[in-house]
Amino acid sequence: MLRSMGVVVVGLVLGSSDHVSHKDTSLPLHVANIRTTQGFFTNLISAAVASSTFIEPYRDGTNFTFALNIPNVTRDNDLYFHMSGNADSHSWLAFGIGNLMDGALIFVAYPINEQGNLTISPRIGDGHREPTYTPNVKVDVLPGSYIDQNNTFVINGHCHTCRSWAGGRLDERSHTQEFIYAFGPNEALESGSLTASLRRHTGYGHFNMDMVGATGTGGLPTDTSSQVNATAEGGTHSDADVGIPLHALFMAGTFVILLPLSVIFLRVFERVTWHRLNNMVATVLLVAGAAIGLYESTLYNKTKQVRTPHQIIGLIVVSFAILQATAGYFHHRMFLKTGNKSKITLAHRIAGPIIIGLGLINGGLGFQLGSEGPTTDHGSTYGLLVAAMIIFVSALLIFKERRKRRAEALQSQTANNFRQGLEEERLGTAQGQQSQGVELGHMEPPPVYMR
Repeated sequence: MLRSMGVVVVGLVLGSSDHVSHKDTSLPLHVANIRTTQGFFTNLISAAVASSTFIEPYRDGTNFTFALNIPNVTRDNDLYFHMSGNADSHSWLAFGIGNLMDGALIFVAYPINEQGNLTISPRIGDGHREPTYTPNVKVDVLPGSYIDQNNTFVINGHCHTCRSWAGGRLDERSHTQEFIYAFGPNEALESGSLTASLRRHTGYGHFNMDMVGATGTGGLPTDTSSQVNATAEGGTHSDADVGIPLHALFMAGTFVILLPLSVIFLRVFERVTWHRLNNMVATVLLVAGAAIGLYESTLYNKTKQVRTPHQIIGLIVVSFAILQATAGYFHHRMFLKTGNKSKITLAHRIAGPIIIGLGLINGGLGFQLGSEGPTTDHGSTYGLLVAAMIIFVSALLIFKERRKRRAEALQSQTANNFRQGLEEERLGTAQGQQSQGVELGHMEPPPVYMR
């Protein structure tokens, strides 16, 4: 009531003017008093901006805060909002109007650069997928928006034509308007683009707000220190995208470990059965990893169309890997029946290293696709593992090949002739000694040793 009275008095009596300090003695006393009174009511207006505020404590002791103001001008379709939260543990913050992501109008804030400038991107939710930027809603980033010295997002926004959108609307007469909120993972994200790629949230929740209590003179909410006209619904839920790590584990494990093991089993240990069983396991994991990857592609904007090099090469590699496994099966059956190699054998031997090589390269492209930058720590680790694997397998193959060549050399005709010549020479020498009557076994020691 007091806030409304202050607004009415100022609107009808004083109008608008600049505030002048009590210490300004250069003006006549009555003018100074009038200006001082105006300053009092101007401050009252600033403090009296109607708003509803929601505060949700984090587990780390910080808070997620959201405050909303609805201008009471009937022709106005705008909203003013304030949002703050931990920037040290989260790459982005967001709130949405609606009870679910699907069809909600969502506002996502993330840093532009290391100086703490911020982007606010209006997006439309599409199920449990990355929301898509909408150009139909305009957002002004208001002064005071930055990442402060405590690594906290401070976000002030003014959105235009945002009380209704394709698929939903905000009910200005509701005392329990539903909202959602979320925050992203602890990963690097700096972009001035309104369509920047977002990783899946690590926490989300729901709350209700009184829209009637938030309606009044339009302006940025100023008092956000306590929760007002809002209630939480169930607290914050932890979340994680396990699909991408699982996809990476299956695919990298197949190409960095299992398929090189198949080469070792066959070429180094010459164990065909081990080779076949290992290839069966690798093929199953490869298909499972590809299926997970295709599903994850539908969740993110930059992969929905299946047009990235990683996706295209991946589909080609998996297709040929399945053909390779099929060719290996028929090659084995034919070899058991005939004991002879065929054209399938040659194709199987040539295609194997090519498929492994393309798979290893595509793994690097996958780690690059999963980040905004050209490299990631995971990608660097993957590169080191690939290099170590190549060196290890190559060393085993070289060692095996050298042993094989040495064994072949010992079994060659030249080696046999050499051994036969030595044997004949030994026998000939022994026969010659016997014909001369020399009995080496009965010879006395040389005289020099006799005492």
